[in-house]
Amino acid sequence: MGEDSMEQNARALAYHVLIDIQKNGAYANLALDKALLRSELNPNDRRLATDLVYGCTKMQLHLDQIIGAYCDLKRTDKKSLMLLRMAVYQLTFLEKIPDHAVLNETVALAKAEGLRTDKFINGVLRNMLRKEKTVTWPDKRKQRSQYYAKWYSFPQWLIDIWVKEYGFQATEQLCSYFNQPAATWIRVNTLKASVADVIRTLEAQNAEFFQHPQLPEAIRVASLQPVKNSGLIAHGKVTVQDLSSMLPAVVLQPKNTAKILVCRSWWKNHALICYNGEQWRDRRLRSASASRGAHRRECEAPRRAERALSERRRPGSAGIVSRCL
Repeated sequence: MGEDSMEQNARALAYHVLIDIQKNGAYANLALDKALLRSELNPNDRRLATDLVYGCTKMQLHLDQIIGAYCDLKRTDKKSLMLLRMAVYQLTFLEKIPDHAVLNETVALAKAEGLRTDKFINGVLRNMLRKEKTVTWPDKRKQRSQYYAKWYSFPQWLIDIWVKEYGFQATEQLCSYFNQPAATWIRVNTLKASVADVIRTLEAQNAEFFQHPQLPEAIRVASLQPVKNSGLIAHGKVTVQDLSSMLPAVVLQPKNTAKILVCRSWWKNHALICYNGEQWRDRRLRSASASRGAHRRECEAPRRAERALSERRRPGSAGIVSRCL
């Protein structure tokens, strides 16, 4: 199987995941993981599919601004538009893939999916490669908020909040920061392995890594592949966990007898998870009605947690809550 054919499989997988996200409101990470588990793609193809899914999702506003210069977005069917987004993402952000390969594989995928817009897609992409039109962006000096939203691909309402709270310069820094690839951190399970043992294993795998100076069990790795190959994850010696998820326990410094109230907010329900010594209690809270809006739903659980903390009592229990996270 040639390189182009493998890339086509990766693109097809990414296309179906993106359609699932768009049509069914699927979570990108869950839909992608499910698709990858069913696939037989090699590591390079898996990386391409992953990059396409997350890249097209994250940079959709930016991509649509470019595509809109060459066709009417409102009149373009959703499936063809998704293929165009994938193509433009590759042309704009994946410089190692030749332009002709992007064009040919995108048109081939349109045909394979039974779309009758392959000629339309071919024409749009060829016009882009010839740069027959100029993409118009909001004026960065006169329309800075609109420019940040389109160029960095963030919702306008979020940009407006950041500008109001932090100013233009800090807002642009935030946009740039959040568009950078996220670092991959692993946490050493000190119940099964020491930090020194894990580091020796990573060194034996020639892995590139960085140990956090204030949190020794937190290790940033350049790639998860050496970690997987070493068996560290399979044997439970390390877990993949973001640094921000590790810090709360360090900040709280809980004692063995502490009672900790952890508030988590989900889309359809809320949970208050209470820790009392060695016993966990999970209380499901009914989500607020749709009329109250998503913001109210997200805030309902923290408000109940605050009330519980102010009363110094855990919901449904007579125990005293030591801290609220």
